[in-house]
Amino acid sequence: MHCLVNLFVILPMLAIMLMGCKQQTNQANDKPLQDTTYTVKYANFFSIKQEKNYILLTVKFSANNLLQYGLYAKNTAPPALPQGCQPIAVPIEKAALYSTTYANVFEAIGCGSVIKGFAGTNYLFSPALRQAVAKGHIVEIGTTNQPNVEWLSQLRPDIVMMYVGANDADKLSLLQRLRLKVVVNSDFMESHPLGRAEWIKVAGLLCNKKREADSIFNHVEKNYQNLAKKARLIPSKPTVFANIPYSGTWYMPGGNSFMATLLADAGANYLWQDQPITGSLPLSLEAAFAKIQQADYWINPGSMESLEMIRQTDPRFALLKAVQTGKVFNNNKRQLKGGGNDYWESGSTRPDLVLADLIAIFHPELLPHHQLVYFQPLR
Repeated sequence: MHCLVNLFVILPMLAIMLMGCKQQTNQANDKPLQDTTYTVKYANFFSIKQEKNYILLTVKFSANNLLQYGLYAKNTAPPALPQGCQPIAVPIEKAALYSTTYANVFEAIGCGSVIKGFAGTNYLFSPALRQAVAKGHIVEIGTTNQPNVEWLSQLRPDIVMMYVGANDADKLSLLQRLRLKVVVNSDFMESHPLGRAEWIKVAGLLCNKKREADSIFNHVEKNYQNLAKKARLIPSKPTVFANIPYSGTWYMPGGNSFMATLLADAGANYLWQDQPITGSLPLSLEAAFAKIQQADYWINPGSMESLEMIRQTDPRFALLKAVQTGKVFNNNKRQLKGGGNDYWESGSTRPDLVLADLIAIFHPELLPHHQLVYFQPLR
C-alpha cells in the first residue's frame, strides 16, 4: 500500500485512573514484539497488523489520506518496510504531544514519564503532569498550527503526536524534514465514544504496554456497554441540546458524532440526532431557538459558569425551559482555574464515566448512588 511520507464506578479505580497522582517510570522492554492478537473494534481511523518482525500501524487523517508506521523492538535491526512507512523503535522514551487527550492515554498505562514536550502546558489537568511541568521535565512546544520547531529540534523526541488535517501537508513535511517522526492521532474524528477511547491501544504499542492498554480498554468497554444497555431500555427519553453559540452561529453536534452517540446511549432524545454528519452542524440562532425552547436539558454550554451568566449572555436564554427549570449541566466539575479541564483530558479515555454522568442526569433513578465526575448543574 502506498503511504504518504511527509455503575459502576469503583472509587479506588477512579482515583487511580483519573487522578494519575503518581507518574510511573516507563520500564523499557526490548524483547521482540511477538504478540499477534490485535483487535480494533470501534475505531475507524487506525488499524494494527502483525507482520513478520514488526507491527504495522496505519492511521487515517482524512477520507483519502493515511500514514503508516513500522514498530519494531528497540536494539534490533530496523526491518524492511513498505515504501514511505516510518520505522519507530519501541518502547519510546521521549514523546512530544499536542493534545490533552494524548497525555491521558500515556499516563493511564503508566507511561506518563515519556512525555517530555507538550503544547499548552497550562491546559493540563493531571497533578503529576503539572508537577513535571513545574520541574522543567515537560517543556512547552507551541501549538498544533505553529509547532515550536526550535524546541522540537532540541528535544529530539522519539515521536511527535499531533492531529494533521487534509490541508496540513506543508506542516507535516516541515517536521519530517527535521527528521521528526510524526504519529498522527485522529481520535477526535471517531464517531463512537469507545472508538475514541480505543486509541489507548496506540499508546500501548508505542510503550510496549499492550496488556495494560487492552486491560483498561476492556474495563471501559464493559462498563460502557452495561450502562448503555440499561439506559436504552428507558421508554421516556428527555429532549436535550448542546453547546452554545459562537460568533452568531450555534454549532450543534452532528447526529453521527460521538456526543450524539453518548446522548442516545444515555437514554436521551437529542434534537438533531437525525442529522447524519460526524462533525458539527452550524445553525443560525433563529433555527436553533425555534427547536430548543421546550427542550428538557441543556448540556455543555461552553464557558458558562452559572444560570445568571447564561441569562446575561443573551436575554433569549432566560426563556428556555431548561434554564427556567435549572436543568443546565456543564462539563466543568473537574476544571482548574485558568487551567485544564479533566473532561478534555481523561474524558476521552473514560467514556464509561461520562456516560454514567449523563445517565445520572437524565435518569437518576437508574444510578441513584452515582456521584457526578465531570458534569455539574449550573446554579
